[in-house]
Amino acid sequence: CGGASNGTVTSTTGEDIFVNYWDYRDAGGNEIEVGDAATVTANSGSVTLDRSVYPVPFDASTYKAHDNVMLSEGNITLYVQVHDADYDQSPTGIDTIAASADKVQIVGYRGSYSATLESGFALTETSPSSGVFEYEFMLEPTDTINSTALKQGDVITAKYTDPTDASGNAYLVTDSSTLDQRTASLLSEKSVFVIGSDAIITLVEPDLNFDSGSIESYSLGLVEWDSDAGTKNLNDSCTSSCTFDPEPSSFRETGSDTGIF
Repeated sequence: CGGASNGTVTSTTGEDIFVNYWDYRDAGGNEIEVGDAATVTANSGSVTLDRSVYPVPFDASTYKAHDNVMLSEGNITLYVQVHDADYDQSPTGIDTIAASADKVQIVGYRGSYSATLESGFALTETSPSSGVFEYEFMLEPTDTINSTALKQGDVITAKYTDPTDASGNAYLVTDSSTLDQRTASLLSEKSVFVIGSDAIITLVEPDLNFDSGSIESYSLGLVEWDSDAGTKNLNDSCTSSCTFDPEPSSFRETGSDTGIF
């Protein structure tokens, strides 16, 4: 909003808005003026990443399963959310925070080195009047800090510059997560099986939890069966008739963001 001549940009935070109506005939047949008032306020915004720890992205030449098939490229999906009711302009529509190079940034840190991994993007409100705005992007094997690929121990920081917080001033807020590699484990529900009985095999592998917002699946070729009777991959002969008759036909995540398959 402008000043007296609309030539100067000024903040309206803290100002009062009045609306008046002159009722020429009220219920008693008299003239009366009625009105209402509201105060212009601003809200302090915040920014969040969807996880506190992310796997390290890898390319398609990094991991080989037991069936000698390489795992496809491991791109890690990140969701950044800005919580700021000041951008909730329409109570029934989906609003956006327009793209700006310096409003929201995703920066990677490694010691004294840093690199901007994502910036200049628009965020879309998650639902009408939620005041929560989200953007989805990927960490890829080609992303680097100081010309070196992302690795364990790197810190990913989301930065949001709130142009007007509750006090009417610009303010920078951040949220950070780390990249980490975890040790996998393979579990069965029994220590002894009867021939012909079902066996439940569970793979706990947070490094394969690429996307917290989806349920992921991976080839049974990740695991090898080794016993006195022989050694077979769990997906052995599945191009025709599977040796182990698996159900389902892949390691399927038990739920979104569990890392348990």
